[in-house]
Amino acid sequence: MIPAQQRNSGAPSAGAPPAARPDGAGLDPCRACTTARAGAHGDHRSLYQQLLAGLYDAVLVTDPNGYVIDTNPRVAEFFQYSAGETWDRMVGDLISGINAALLERVRKGLEEGRFILLDAKCVRKDGSSFAGEVSISSIRLVNGGDLVFAVRNVDRRKNAWQKLKSGRNAWMKALAPGVISDADGMVRCVNRAGLALWGCAAEEDLVGKPFTRLWADADAAAAALAAAQAGAAWKGELRTLARGGRSLRADVALEPEPGDRGGSVDILCSVLPAEKD
Repeated sequence: MIPAQQRNSGAPSAGAPPAARPDGAGLDPCRACTTARAGAHGDHRSLYQQLLAGLYDAVLVTDPNGYVIDTNPRVAEFFQYSAGETWDRMVGDLISGINAALLERVRKGLEEGRFILLDAKCVRKDGSSFAGEVSISSIRLVNGGDLVFAVRNVDRRKNAWQKLKSGRNAWMKALAPGVISDADGMVRCVNRAGLALWGCAAEEDLVGKPFTRLWADADAAAAALAAAQAGAAWKGELRTLARGGRSLRADVALEPEPGDRGGSVDILCSVLPAEKD
């Protein structure tokens, strides 16, 4: 038995940690490691928050079952929900069609190393919606298998595409013959009336061919095309050159249009065949 006076003496026992000196030299190494790890965790958390805040997409982080555990500021802009309102909300309330069955397939795909990208209808707090492009990945935030939903609003892109598609459909069905040439003077597109005018059964018969081959006077057609390529509208008379050598006089208009390939210029050619040749 240890005498009472020895237990109560100021000397530390054999198993006691050394007292810390004011300069920190006596700090327990294990405690120092714990403090360092805590600091590193704080730094990582700060970096994570900065990364989320700087992303263009709205980001919803969920647990493996699809319940929201974190968001970035863009979520409020896209969905009209505050961070507190999204907490523990099922992600399917914001991204239509996300349910338990789909999440199971998503998890399986991620485990197999697949890239998951969905087109989805995204629902705002007020009940309105927007077209979203949603990429899904996995992260270990709170649990293993937490999910990250990065949502991009593609309403403007889809509306522009739909408008372009509608315009193209109208142009393809127009009664007036039309041809589109690219910046290099090659035929890109011909509408139905144009195919009939040049005696062709399908676009493939003309697409990729020189624009000047559509006309009896190739030099005159080249001069008109050059003017349009320089940015000036051109109007004048040319003679078409159809299959079999058939030729018709026509009033022709060439208009430069912004292209869809890195700023190139397309040339829209409208043709009005003369009633009498």
